Amino acid sequence: SSSSNTFVHASLSLEPDHYQPLIPMRSYEQSLFGGLGVPYKKYEAEVRYEIGNGFSEMTAVRTTSKYIMFLLKYSFNK
Repeated sequence: SSSSNTFVHASLSLEPDHYQPLIPMRSYEQSLFGGLGVPYKKYEAEVRYEIGNGFSEMTAVRTTSKYIMFLLKYSFNK
């Protein structure tokens, strides 16, 4: 049987005898992000950009993430 990160090889017995990760994975992800916002009265517009290095330790397997977010905000306070 297999899953996204492990492979189990079972022999004739019911107990699996070997565990081997398919792709070496980190237990963390590092990200860098920045943004720019412009307020106007009770409104604010913001643009954010984020890039992460992903969880895979292999360079051939790209698990990086890139996001661009556009946010519009409204304040209900006086």
